[in-house]
Amino acid sequence: MDAVSNPKSGWSSPVIASTLIAIASTLIASAALGLAIYNAHLDRQYKELSIKPHLELDVQSDDFHAAVMNNGVGPAEIKRIATKFGDTCSFLNEPPHDKFDKLVFETIHNIGDWFNDPLDQLVQPSIWEPTIRKVDVQVLTPKEILAPRQKIVLFKLRQQQSEAARQKLESLDADSFNKIVERFLDRARAMPYYAEYCSLTGDYCVGAETIQKACPH
Repeated sequence: MDAVSNPKSGWSSPVIASTLIAIASTLIASAALGLAIYNAHLDRQYKELSIKPHLELDVQSDDFHAAVMNNGVGPAEIKRIATKFGDTCSFLNEPPHDKFDKLVFETIHNIGDWFNDPLDQLVQPSIWEPTIRKVDVQVLTPKEILAPRQKIVLFKLRQQQSEAARQKLESLDADSFNKIVERFLDRARAMPYYAEYCSLTGDYCVGAETIQKACPH
């Protein structure tokens, strides 16, 4: 009687070895790809940190000015501005649009009026009159870019009025002096003027939540 041989499974040692090698190669390639993606992510994060802007309010009572300064390491691109002088919110979105120039004019006027208190105690109230206003006001506008360390002065007295204010301030007693200065600083910090800005890549943005909180819509 002939011997019956067992059928071969097809999984000989060489086949198993080559399969394991293929699987290992795939895993190694996948791990390398994952590491490359992760490194790219870390590199992008590092680059983003190296170009991140940071806008801060800069207020000085020696010459009575309030400004916005970019204290970050990268440029800041202004996306939109919101204000809430009184009970009404206004939004300066990207120009052009029909009401943009009007809103800029109204914002400039409102910022000037905001500092009437307390500075009318130091200078003549007539400097706030619309046609002969003797204060300098500037606003941020969408698409404007602030370089690192660049400062935009939102409000300041003109030189003659600033000198008159300092002279009047020096003539006051310490308590009155401190009250006026502290009031100016408080008004500057509480100014209802909000900016949303981003890094130039657009991956880092700040200000949207603050605007939404102040002016929900």
